[in-house]
Order: sequence, then C-alpha cells, then structure tokens
Amino acid sequence: MIAAVAAALALAACTQPHIRAQRKALASALPATLEPGKPREGEPRTAKVRVYADADYRAQHVRWRSSFTDQLDYANQLLVPMLGVRLEPEFVEWDRRKPEATLRDTLTELAELDDGDDVAWVIGLTSALPLVSATMDELGVAEVLGPHIVLRGFADVEERKAFARAFPDLDQSERDEVHDARRRHKMTVVLLHEIAHTLGGIHEAEPAWILHPAYAAEQAGISDRNKELMLIALEDRLVPGEARDTAKTYSKLLGAIEREDWGGWDRDEKQALVDHLRAEIAALEAGLTASPVPAAAWQQYQRAERLAAQGKFDDAMAELEPIIAAYPANAQIRLLACHIQLAAHGPKDDRSAAVCERAAQLAPGDPAPYLAITGAQLASGDVPGALATLELAKTRAEGLREGRAAAWEQIASVYQGLGALTWAEDAAAQTGVADHPILGWAARTRARYGVPRDGAKFKITPADEAEVVAAVRGILDLVYGGKLADADRAARKADKRWPGAPGVLAAKCDLALRQKKDAQAKKLCGQAIAAYDGAAWAHYLLGILALKKTSARDTEAGIASLRAAIAADPGLAQAWRALAKALRRAKDQAALDELARRYVEQFGQPLPP
Repeated sequence: MIAAVAAALALAACTQPHIRAQRKALASALPATLEPGKPREGEPRTAKVRVYADADYRAQHVRWRSSFTDQLDYANQLLVPMLGVRLEPEFVEWDRRKPEATLRDTLTELAELDDGDDVAWVIGLTSALPLVSATMDELGVAEVLGPHIVLRGFADVEERKAFARAFPDLDQSERDEVHDARRRHKMTVVLLHEIAHTLGGIHEAEPAWILHPAYAAEQAGISDRNKELMLIALEDRLVPGEARDTAKTYSKLLGAIEREDWGGWDRDEKQALVDHLRAEIAALEAGLTASPVPAAAWQQYQRAERLAAQGKFDDAMAELEPIIAAYPANAQIRLLACHIQLAAHGPKDDRSAAVCERAAQLAPGDPAPYLAITGAQLASGDVPGALATLELAKTRAEGLREGRAAAWEQIASVYQGLGALTWAEDAAAQTGVADHPILGWAARTRARYGVPRDGAKFKITPADEAEVVAAVRGILDLVYGGKLADADRAARKADKRWPGAPGVLAAKCDLALRQKKDAQAKKLCGQAIAAYDGAAWAHYLLGILALKKTSARDTEAGIASLRAAIAADPGLAQAWRALAKALRRAKDQAALDELARRYVEQFGQPLPP
C-alpha cells in the first residue's frame, strides 16, 4: 500500500513549484515499512487475543472490528517473521463509558475484568485523545510482563485537519492516501510497542526503533536485544495460565538483561525492570502467591517512590491513591503510603498512624510497618517511642521464615544507632552472620569504655549502656581538655549512678594519672580490670604506669598489660605504639618484628619508630 502511494505521488507531475514542494513534503511524510529482520523458520504459532472495546471507542469507530482486525494483520507482518507468532482476535463489547479516565486506570479496570489466563493478551480499546499526540504513554499502556494492554483510538479528525493545514493546495484524495498510511502505521506501531513491553521489552534511545518512548513515522523494527527478551517471555505466554513457569521465565529474562551492558536501553527503565524481576523471583521462590506489587501497578508505584524521594509527598500520594483503590489489600503499596505519610507529617500525625496501622494489619507477619514508624520516631527525637515500637517489630521478626535476616539486620542497625550494645548484639546474632560487623563494633565499644555485657551488678541495664558510654567519654574529654575538677565531678556523678562500673573506674584512673597520683591510679585501674577483664583502657593505663619505672620487672609488667589491652581492643593504636617502645627497651627484636607485621595488618601502615 505504502509503495503504491509513493509511486502515485511521484508520477503526479505538476509545473507549479509550491504544489511540487507540497507533494515532495507529502511523499516524505509516508511512514516506514515494518522490518522484522532475519525471519524465523517454521510455521507460526497462534496467539489468542481477547479485545474489549468500550462504549466511547465504539462510538468513535463505527467499523471497529474490521478496523482493529486490519491493525492486527499489519502487526502480524512483523510478528510472524520476527517472533513466529500470529495474533488471532476475539471481540467483546465492553459496557464502559469513562472518557475522562487515564490509561493506567483503564488498565487496572481491564485486569480486574479479565485475568487473561486462557489467552496470550487481553487488549482494551478506549476513546482517542482530543489532540494529536506522539507520546507512547498517551497512546497506549501495558502491564509489564503481564497480558493486559490498553490502546487509545486514533485522533482521526484532528490529524486530518493537521494534514489539511500542512498541504492546503493538494487534493484531499492525495492527502487521505498518505494520512491513511500514517494512521495504519501509527496505530500498529503503538500496538507493537505495548506488546513488546508485556514481553519484557525496554525503551530504547534510537528514535527509529519501535521501543522508543515517542512515536515517529520512521519507526520500522525492534532491536535484537529486545527481540531476545520478547522471545524468552513469549514461550511462557503461549501456554495456559496454570502451566506457566513464571519464576523460570523471569530468571531467564534477568540473565539475558544482565549478560552484558548495552547502551541502547533507557538505563533507568532497565534498572527498574531488573529490580522488578528480582522482587518477583524472590517472591515466587518464597512460595508467595503474588508479587509484593501487582505488575499492573508497578510503574505507577515506582513513580510514587521517585516523587517521595524528591520530597514531593502530595504528588507521591496522588500517584499512589489510585492503585491503593485498585488493590486495597496490598500491603506493599500501603507500606509505601506509610513511608510517605511519615516523611510528610511525622509519626504522631493521625493520618500517618492510620495508614501505617492499616499496612501492619494487611501484613500481620511483617515487621516493616513498625520499622518505618521506628525510623520516623527516631528522626523526631522520640527515643522511648521508637524503642517501644521496635519491640513490636521484633515480635514479628521472630516469626519470619523469609526475609528474616534482612529484618534483623535493620533492627540491629537501629539499636547500633542508639548505642544499645546488648540489644544490637542480640539482633545481629539473629541474622545468622557469625562475624557480623555490629558484633565487632559492640565488642570494641565494650572494651574501650568498660561496659561488660552483664552489667547488672553495676546497675547497668541494656537501656543504660549508651548513657554509660557517653558518661565515660565525657569524663575522658574533660581529662584531656585539662578540666580536671570538672572531670572529677562528672566521675563522682557517674560512679553514684553506676557504682563500680569498670569504664568509670578506668576514667577515674586516667584522671588520677593526670593528677600525678600514681598509686591511686594503679589501684583504680586494678579495680576496673578485676570488675571486667575486657576493660582495654584500664589495661593500657596500667601498662603506662608500669613503664614509668625502668626496671626489667616493671617493663615486663608493662608489656603484659599492653598486650592485654591490645587483645581486648585491637583498634587501640596507642597501646600498640606503647608496646613497641617497651619491646625496644627490653631489646626483644623478634617480638618487635612480629608486632610490626601485625600492626601493618591491623592499620594498613608501618609501625611508627
């Protein structure tokens, strides 16, 4: 058809320059011919397509069945050689009249109307836009890796007016020939574009490819990388719903996408699909009956996430509210609403409380809603409230089978941020990671500030641990700031609150050392070590006190204390340096060499001379 139109235009000679120019421009407006690339061998398979035409579409397209059949036939000219599949329609009149509805809303309605388990695709046809548009999202929309597609009708009147304005001196029959060719091409390309999305196709940067975000008359084919994805997904699509192996198909798609980097894809959309596939695979492997976010709502859900990340909370909720209405029992969508409301209004706002509580009700085994509330409470400075909410999250995390490690990881991180050593250790242990970094952090903190795990005999509860660390650090800061009287008052106050606490005793030892009360300092450090052998600072100070004397016996005692300090807290660099000086005094070169080697391993640099 296109070739015939082009020939007719070429033969229509005219001596008037302006008409010649318009004919030349009209000929250049002819659309490209669809190009499938190397054709596939074998007989094509049939793909059943159920087509719903709503009342507005039928009103705008009187011969809608034959018109859409023609559109499918043209699409088959690409699909048969490219994918080895031929679309075969059955038509249904859809008793629906909502011209103001968005394509996304229409897609949701269509998915609720027909699950598509017995066909390859379910296509909804709705009214055309009042104005001409080249944006694919305004012409059609598809369920990512799902069977549902919605297409708008063709803005025939407006496009004909546009042609009349562009080519006023040509016969209407000439304009109509090219206009009809463009209409046929445009509607078919939009259909192919959306079919590609349902089979995993990703938007491309090249304007001549059908997967480009904007329609263009020169679009003729689909890239090899997107063809590969479509062929993978098609195998699963052509079998009945109950026989589909979705997890296997998604794994193959993920492997094909990540096999090598290709610059032709839209990077953001590629990453969004990768994230979606991973989430789907994880959900399916966990034995869940549905993904956290339905595929039909995925893109809108992501838009809401992006808007929330930009601080546009009202816009994010406006994006989210339609899919909440469409999927009122979906906990993951409600959880995003919870995050948005908490960020916008804080944890004490009634709206936040209601939305988050609803998310918690819909996912009775999931700690995520309470973790979201905990984060918001901490951000607002409500530590007691955060600790109480965290207990609810822990109760749920204890019952998890899937996602258990990730939940406890988050809980442990919250406790670490609060400085709650025992609670952080307990939560980190629940992750199943034997050498979890939080366990190392807790061990270093206990050693440095003299906080034993069982601190009950010093009246140190797990809730007090962060305050004990802060008190010991505060005393030492005053000592090293030369404010010895203030340090003494702070130490007395801490000792009264937590009598005999090893970290407080070590800090008092340091204070006495600065006051040149060596005998008192030695006694205090000894008491700290007797109370808690892991008190690294007390061991270090005891070593420094011993090395103030130069006898072999004192040097040996100093070396022993410094080794104990390093064993308790390997990150205590000053203990390493003091030990090196002691070993040089003792002329123990072998021990010094070994210390130097270990120092490089520990700190990544040579031991200072």
